[in-house]
Amino acid sequence: MIAPGLREAPVTNERDNVAILAALGRLHGSAAPTMSADEQQVMLLLNRRCLSCHIIDGVGGKDGPELTHVGAKAGAQAFEVRIANPKTVKPDSEMPAFAGKLTPEEISAIARWLAARK
Repeated sequence: MIAPGLREAPVTNERDNVAILAALGRLHGSAAPTMSADEQQVMLLLNRRCLSCHIIDGVGGKDGPELTHVGAKAGAQAFEVRIANPKTVKPDSEMPAFAGKLTPEEISAIARWLAARK
């Protein structure tokens, strides 16, 4: 069982990622979506760190706010702050701080992706 606090999601590699995308494409009856290496990294980070609490496009947990169109509310810089240390934005936030758990580059990549979700 993979759930917050129980254990980390399994680590995947490039070959696993290609296989997962191909399987998803077969399920939807189309070719597997093509993603850049940056997009693949963001998808893996979202799956490992965000979807256990947040819903994006109908998938995920319900503990945190839905993120499907969150880019309409804030920009990448604001998301970086919220991801790194949410209590600086909302002192009673239940979201864990990801500074130290994710690299600054990973936080920035997620923040840019969220900001594009309009």
